[in-house]
Amino acid sequence: MRGRLHDGTTPDRFFIQLGTLIEAEELVSNRHKLKGTGFCLLDVLTDDEQRIHNLLWPRFVEARDTKREAQFNRARLYIDKVEVLPGALTT
Repeated sequence: MRGRLHDGTTPDRFFIQLGTLIEAEELVSNRHKLKGTGFCLLDVLTDDEQRIHNLLWPRFVEARDTKREAQFNRARLYIDKVEVLPGALTT
């Protein structure tokens, strides 16, 4: 286990597999409803999504360091509500 709870114990983990991407997106989009319950939902990226996420990560860190709004939606990076494409990394 990577994380520890506030009482020093490690969290239990369980995995579910959904039938469609639509089900997965709906589940992830509603994970805010778990706030305060002691549960969280982690999203597993595909290999291609992980590769893109890793390419975009330095831009995410740079944006956050300069106090800009930055967030990932799976393998999509948004800085100041504008999507940053992997091809735009050279600019």
